[in-house]
Amino acid sequence: MAKKIREHWDSASRWTKFTYEKKARVESAEIDPDHKIQIDRDDFNNSYSAEAHGKPARKLTNYWIFMTQWLGQRWPGGRLEDIALVPG
Repeated sequence: MAKKIREHWDSASRWTKFTYEKKARVESAEIDPDHKIQIDRDDFNNSYSAEAHGKPARKLTNYWIFMTQWLGQRWPGGRLEDIALVPG
């Protein structure tokens, strides 16, 4: 059973190291899990997972496939002149 541990760091130093004397390995870590402080502009690099999750990559792939198919239907032959922008 996974156990969650929340650590606090006063940020007086640039970094800190947490050590644990347990046999269990760390599965993931996240800086500011409540998202209360905007640390930097990129929120995607504020966490780490030991095992990669394929769901985000599959989601982006599905978006890419949808957009290419949708655009292919809108622009037959890839020419903008073929699109009727004004009805009638």
